[in-house]
Amino acid sequence: MYFIIADNQQQGPFDFSTITSYISQGQVLPRTLIWKEGMKSWAETISLAEFSDAFGTDGDAEAAEDDPILFCSNCGARISQEMAFCPNCCKCVIDK
Repeated sequence: MYFIIADNQQQGPFDFSTITSYISQGQVLPRTLIWKEGMKSWAETISLAEFSDAFGTDGDAEAAEDDPILFCSNCGARISQEMAFCPNCCKCVIDK
């Protein structure tokens, strides 16, 4: 079962087929944060091997940027490296 961050909120659980359906409908994007049991932290959906093929070459190119990706350890939101606090929850500790 998978959980995603959409509209700045955790949503789920969803099974594999639901996530792949959301990908094909454009509701889950390559950079949508996703988590499943066993993962240490949230990750971009395209980084999970089971979903990387669902995005095709455009998603692969988008995820291949060299900028470090930082996520709020409290709410899972993606944040800029320059930010000291997460704009979503303002009280979180930042993890790489």
